[in-house]
Amino acid sequence: MTRSRLFDTILREHDDDVDTRAAVVIKKKGTNKVLGCRGWGKRLGDDGEIEAILDLPKGHLRKGEDLQRGAAREALEETGIKVGQLMEIGQFDYGRKGRTLTVYYAEESFDINELKCTSTFENVYGQTVPEMVGYHLVDVGDLAPWFKSLRPIMRQCYEWMEENAE
Repeated sequence: MTRSRLFDTILREHDDDVDTRAAVVIKKKGTNKVLGCRGWGKRLGDDGEIEAILDLPKGHLRKGEDLQRGAAREALEETGIKVGQLMEIGQFDYGRKGRTLTVYYAEESFDINELKCTSTFENVYGQTVPEMVGYHLVDVGDLAPWFKSLRPIMRQCYEWMEENAE
């Protein structure tokens, strides 16, 4: 499948989505660490260590879905974590013009070895694969280098957590 056909297929599968996305920064309760998710197709470095390829649980809102519900749904689908109280960090420009990402904060207890992604997609080989295939805990003060595609946003999330999180 060509890249443009794959993109068209993804768009058709998400016809009910809107161009607003929501994400959750999940801090592990009792630690100074944030959960990072490794998406399918993202590789480990030559030494077996995860490179700067982590992501937050995030995704499209569905029609009629509010931002908090969308963020909570994405966290559950991509990690298995049912987030409780969400606090809004902020809304950011994300990707192409007009696309926004609203980021929330949650502090939760979880065992990283028990996390599981239930959301899937069809890859370029026609295989159904999970969106997320691994998880890593990152020190709050070291977020930007790990979240390559979200670096400017993660810097602002760090500042927000320094001022607002316990």
